[in-house]
This record gives sequence, structure tokens and C-alpha cells, in this order.
Amino acid sequence: MCGVVGFACNRPTKSLYNLVTNLMIETEQRGPHATGHAYFDKKGKIKHKKAAVKSSEYVTTSRWNWMQRRMPKRVIGHCRYTTHGSQSDNNNNHPHVGDRYALIHNGVLKRYEYKPWAELCESECDSEAILRVMELGQDPIQAAARVFNCFYESNLAVLALDKLTKEIHFFRNPGRPLRVWRGDKFVLIASTEEILEAAFQKTFDIKSDMVKGLEKWSPVSGTAYTLNNKLEISKKELFDFTPALQAERMQTKSINISTSKTRGKNLPDKVLQYQQYGKRGNSQTVVDRHGNIVYSFDH
Repeated sequence: MCGVVGFACNRPTKSLYNLVTNLMIETEQRGPHATGHAYFDKKGKIKHKKAAVKSSEYVTTSRWNWMQRRMPKRVIGHCRYTTHGSQSDNNNNHPHVGDRYALIHNGVLKRYEYKPWAELCESECDSEAILRVMELGQDPIQAAARVFNCFYESNLAVLALDKLTKEIHFFRNPGRPLRVWRGDKFVLIASTEEILEAAFQKTFDIKSDMVKGLEKWSPVSGTAYTLNNKLEISKKELFDFTPALQAERMQTKSINISTSKTRGKNLPDKVLQYQQYGKRGNSQTVVDRHGNIVYSFDH
């Protein structure tokens, strides 16, 4: 497992940044092998740093203190528990940064080694495949849907800074937790409620229940969320691709689809967003709810 942190505030203060620092320290329990963060600078560019040290050490370094003194309005942080790719190679650590997104991920991917996304990756870390899939040209909602399509058997909790829109996007499935706290002037995101509460009490020496108007909630599995520059959170329901939950959520049976009959035509709303069809030997094709081919890969 790993730990993720998100922070947004249009008028950040020193005390709020102390809270973010404590969030990173508390998140170490979920990933002691490497730490990293990314943020928007004053020109709207994504800056990032990472290192193969635990977060309690990372927040004492110049790379974190430099960011903390400047107090950017949007930050994501990651504490890594190594699975794929050694933390000694810093390319394997988070965040993974591309042309549009800086991305952090908690979970383990299945099928990430298959083409075509594996050929796009520059590291041995499976999480980078999420970044590469998201940067194939879609808007953020389409990008999140494609991630679910490609890695439907995987565990996902993802946060991403969007260089184009200056927003934070996040989503999860049942395999990994995620928790959001929203106040009047800030939004905090972390892996668990316990981490948020421990960091809050450590910073302010009070329980969060004493803060009026503080909303606490967990992102719905299979839904993509966007946090904009006004601290408004919009959401778009996708489909939950976890096989165990498909029948319960969709209450429909899988159907076989032929390319000639469905390409370019809409399918019924209750058809699963991805379907398996046209099996030829060990080949399997995935198609979305409109009949468009998403990917073909070895079964």
C-alpha cells in the first residue's frame, strides 16, 4: 500500500502548511520507502521533487522547506510502499510527471505490463502506466474512464494535477481508500480518516469535530472528481469496473458484441461500459458502451 495527500487553498497560511507537513508525516505509516510532492508554481507550471527517504525525513529537507515557504495553492504528496520498481531508482518514485499531468497513485495494477501503455513508460513502476494512459489525448473525465477500462482488475486511488486547467482530479475504486475534508477555505485529501485526524490534532491540538462546517466524505468508487480554482468539487459518475461489483451495480448480464453491428451506434444504457467480445485464441478486445474499441491485449 501507499499513501496519498492533496491540499488546495486559495489563501494558504503557515498553520495550514504545518498541517500539510503533518499529513505527510502521518502518511509515512502507509509507505516508508520513498516520498515526493508536486505543486503549481506562481506561473502555473508543475514543479515536483521526490527522493528515496521516508516522509518524516523528507519534510526536513530543502526541497520541502522551499515549497512550504512559498505556500503554493495546490499540492499533492505521496508516501511510497515499493511494489514494482526499486525506490533506489528515483524514476520509479511518485509523482510521475508527463506533458499534462503530475500523478500519484495508491494501489497495484494488473495488466500494466501489456502493450501499448508499457511501451510509453520510462520507469519500472506500474503506476506510471496510469499517467501514460491518461495522456493519450482525452479530457480528464475521458482519461479517468480509460484508466478504469485498462486497469479494471486493479486497485486504484489516484490524484493528479492538471497543468492545462490548473485543477486537481481524483478518483478511486473499492480496492483503495480515499478521504476528503472540505472547509470554508481549504480542501484536504488523504488516504484515511485516521491520518487526517492525527495530523489535525498534532497541528492544532483540537479534534476536527470542533471545526464548524467541516465536511468529511469519501469519494464514491467509479466517480471522477475535479477540484477547480474556486475550491468547487464537481463529479462525473463513471462505471465501476471491479468484476465483483458489476452485477450488483448494473443488474444486467454481459452480452457478446460484434464490431460490425455496434461501431458508431449507441448501446442500451444498462449495458456494461466494457464488454469482452470477439475472442480469437488468447486475444481479447475491450469496447466501451458506445461500441468503440478501447484496447486489444493478450488475455
